[in-house]
Amino acid sequence: MVKWKTMNKKAKNLILDIIKFFIYSSIFYAILYQFKSFLIDIVTYQSYLMLKIVLSDVTRLDNTISISNITFLVEEPCTGIMTIALILGFVATVSKNLKEYIFGSVFCALLIYIGNIIRIIIIAVFTNNFGNGEYVHDNVSFIIIPLSIFVTILIWYKIREKLFIDIKLDG
Repeated sequence: MVKWKTMNKKAKNLILDIIKFFIYSSIFYAILYQFKSFLIDIVTYQSYLMLKIVLSDVTRLDNTISISNITFLVEEPCTGIMTIALILGFVATVSKNLKEYIFGSVFCALLIYIGNIIRIIIIAVFTNNFGNGEYVHDNVSFIIIPLSIFVTILIWYKIREKLFIDIKLDG
């Protein structure tokens, strides 16, 4: 077993960053979870509006969206709370200052949220056209969720790099 005293500084920092990430993510999840009813309503409504653009026969009642003969129930996991909490934990862990953290949090949470709405729309359209809702839901989610996280982190790092260079040149 490797002892803490004999570990090099890089390994210690990595372990501390991983611990910070999980602590931050857990705190953000606990905070966001308090707003789950509100988020369910917002996600349902925005998904409904986007589906009205793509499909004609769409209705909504509370957190239920109906398309033709298919009904979708939007629940807490559909809000993307967990994914947003994870990305906020990541941003909190890697940000170097408050300005970077605030901008990164808003930007990354917004991108993840948009990716989640797109995921719901794709699931609804595919299920409406091909049936087999559970299969479509699981496979689309398996692809879209990690992809949206990966793309968000890539975009954030590019923007962060530019902001850091601009700050460095100005300061």
